[in-house]
Amino acid sequence: MWTDARVAEWKAIGERPVIAVWTAAQLAAFLDFVRDDTLYALWWLIALRGLRRGEAAGLRWADVDLHEGQLSVVRQRTTAGYDVHEGPPKSAASRRLVALDKHTVQVLRQQRQRQQDRRARRVDANKVCHDSGYVFTSPDGLPLHPGYLP
Repeated sequence: MWTDARVAEWKAIGERPVIAVWTAAQLAAFLDFVRDDTLYALWWLIALRGLRRGEAAGLRWADVDLHEGQLSVVRQRTTAGYDVHEGPPKSAASRRLVALDKHTVQVLRQQRQRQQDRRARRVDANKVCHDSGYVFTSPDGLPLHPGYLP
């Protein structure tokens, strides 16, 4: 846990713990800070629904059921060097159904609307725009490279 003492030690010696878990207050401050970020929904899912970076990068709208309030983790995007590989999660136990509370459903609805608006603006500007089906994409609609995410 990032306690005040651990933060002070990290600042003093520059060495952070191998595992550094934010406190609830730190997480709330981070989510408030990135509220207008285009990847807000990604940060939300990683922080509050336990998705791993590769699982979030591989999440497709076909795996999300906003009406039922759930998403299925069935793939991940990983890297070898800079090459992206897509496949099943790292273990059978990693394939799972994730329940979504009402606020998370709202966050994902906003993500979908933001993505549709961005796509429409690009099409109107005669810019390339791919309909890749991924929840988290670059401005041109292609899935995010997992190395882009922390």
